Amino acid sequence: MARFYLVRHGHTEWTREKRLQGQTDVPLSQEGLDQAQAAASHLAETRFNAAYTSDLSRALVTAELVLAEQPEQAPELIINRDLREISDGTYEGWLFIRAVAKDPRLVERTQDGLPVPDFTPPEGESIAQLYQRQQAVAALLRCHRPDDQVLVVGHGWALRALAAALLGEGPEGFWKRQSPLPCSVSILDDQQGTASVVAWGDTAHLAGLISLPTNQEAP
Repeated sequence: MARFYLVRHGHTEWTREKRLQGQTDVPLSQEGLDQAQAAASHLAETRFNAAYTSDLSRALVTAELVLAEQPEQAPELIINRDLREISDGTYEGWLFIRAVAKDPRLVERTQDGLPVPDFTPPEGESIAQLYQRQQAVAALLRCHRPDDQVLVVGHGWALRALAAALLGEGPEGFWKRQSPLPCSVSILDDQQGTASVVAWGDTAHLAGLISLPTNQEAP
């Protein structure tokens, strides 16, 4: 079966400040670079046959660091804009706490505890639209050979939606898993179009390098 390694990018200054990043191209902080290097060391013995990344620099640099640790020739890194994070529109750059006060739906796209797949912030993107993008990524990943190991570096919410697409859960599957923490590693196996979760958000390799509680994450 094919195995997909989903890696979230490392910390940025906006992560530390708890700002909505969305599709704003915020670079990795030094902490994020350290996290990415830890993930690279953790995955150094994994022989990747293919590698994909979001075009945003925080993901791109994370992917480059991971591939730099490959003991043999690394695969070509393919940039795929569909792996971008969800767009928070005009709210990008806002402090998490300010955004929550303005509209609580921005945080998890829920209302009264129920998913709201079609909620769209001004000039932004809905979970349903994000899921549609990740369906295209899932279809691309399933073109690989059954024994391939594939690296996918992206963003917290986008990776949640990608997992839901691979598992065939529909947009509502986004809410079944929490956002993976920076530079955590999630693993999904896929056999003839049927996926299963092997690990979600593993941070064992990040001892001392993760400081942000999950409940304070923002896309």
